Amino acid sequence: MNTHCTHHDLIIKDVRIFDGTGEEERRGDVAVKGDRISAIGSLERSSSAAVIEGGGLALAPGFIDVHTHDDAQVLSQDPMASKITQGVTTVIVGNCGISLAPLQPDGPVPAPLNVIGDESIYQYPKFSDYIASLQSAPPAVNVAPLVGHSTLRVGAMDSLIDLPQTKSSIKWALAYRKRWTPVLSVLAPDFIIHLPATPRRLRSSNF
Repeated sequence: MNTHCTHHDLIIKDVRIFDGTGEEERRGDVAVKGDRISAIGSLERSSSAAVIEGGGLALAPGFIDVHTHDDAQVLSQDPMASKITQGVTTVIVGNCGISLAPLQPDGPVPAPLNVIGDESIYQYPKFSDYIASLQSAPPAVNVAPLVGHSTLRVGAMDSLIDLPQTKSSIKWALAYRKRWTPVLSVLAPDFIIHLPATPRRLRSSNF
C-alpha cells in the first residue's frame, strides 16, 4: 500500500500488524483517511490530523461474532462495550432459528423465542421493518441479521410442539416458499423451507 508522503486523518504508529490474511505479523504504522485504511508501512514522512502511539500493541481487523442473540440489544443504543472491548465489530443475529423478525405476536412468545425477550420487543411483522430500525439508529457494531426458522413457524402456527401438519400450515409454508425462493436462490441457494413434522409420542413405558 502507498507509503509516500501524504496527509491522513489518523496514523496509528508502531504497531504489530495482523492483516487477517494469514500472513505473519509485521511492525509498522497504519493510516486512515475517512473510513478507509489509506496506508500501511513506515509513515514517518506522512502527516495526520491525529496520531495514536501504538507502542508495539497488536492491530487487527475487527472480529466477527458469528453466534449471538443480540437482536434486541443492537436496537437499544447500547454502546456494546462487551463486544467492542474484545475487538468485535460485527455481530451475526438471528441464530439458533430465533430472530426478532418477521413476527408481531398476539400474546406471549414461546420458548425458545423468549431467549431474546418477551412479546413486547417482537414488533416487526416484516423483516424490512427490523432492517429499517437498524438503519434509522445504527448500533455501535455492524449487524448481519438472519431470519430465524422458529420465528417463521411461530408466525404461522399455534405451537411448536405436538402440532401435526394442517392444511393452513401447509398452505402458508408453500406460499412462503413461493414468495421467497426467487430471492433466496440468489442469496442462499442451499436454503430450504420444510413443513413441520408430526412429533411422535413416546409412551412412558419406553423410559
